[in-house]
Amino acid sequence: MRKLLLIGLLVLLAGTASAESQAQTGLRRTEDVIYSRKFGTALTLDVFQPEKPNGFGILFMVSGGFFSSHDGINPGFYRALLDRGYTVFAVVHGSQPKFTIPEIEQDIHRAVRFVRHNAAKYGVNPGELGITGASAGGHLSLTMGTQGGPGETEAKDPVDRESSAVQAVACFFPPTDFLNWSKPNDNEVGIGPVAAFGHGGGPRGAGQRDFADQLRCV
Repeated sequence: MRKLLLIGLLVLLAGTASAESQAQTGLRRTEDVIYSRKFGTALTLDVFQPEKPNGFGILFMVSGGFFSSHDGINPGFYRALLDRGYTVFAVVHGSQPKFTIPEIEQDIHRAVRFVRHNAAKYGVNPGELGITGASAGGHLSLTMGTQGGPGETEAKDPVDRESSAVQAVACFFPPTDFLNWSKPNDNEVGIGPVAAFGHGGGPRGAGQRDFADQLRCV
């Protein structure tokens, strides 16, 4: 009986893998593209290019609890987008508690500028970039929607001269109002249910109510 179950499981897995392979025919993935460096550490993104690109690019924030890693990149999340011709850039950013949320936001500004500067290379229109993410990734997406803007015209690095503005934002369950978390005047910035993220707000973060000004909430 156990052998039959094992064989059935193997057949199921083989069928799933086959379907996955067929669905991804023509998909091109470029891993660990360096978009910036931070204190000697490379910040990377993975590029997913569909078989029939439509010219639109989407930056996907690989972020949960303002923590990000390459292991968190899941191509299955982007399937619906890729099937419709969108080119997806899965962005890995610096993580808290080492980096504060405002510092992480700068990583995303840089990622957008990098993609825009290299738009021709990846077959996307630099004026047609969107951004998306869930939870902390949604928060970062909203931040770019409200704070993205022109680059520095005199910057030494041409990437930094590009705009970080995006043309579309779509996000899922983003934290937005830390000062009215569950009810009016319920300040949960770095305390209460979100105490684990206290360091993300800055050096005065952990367990203190007076550092809300350090976290630019949408």
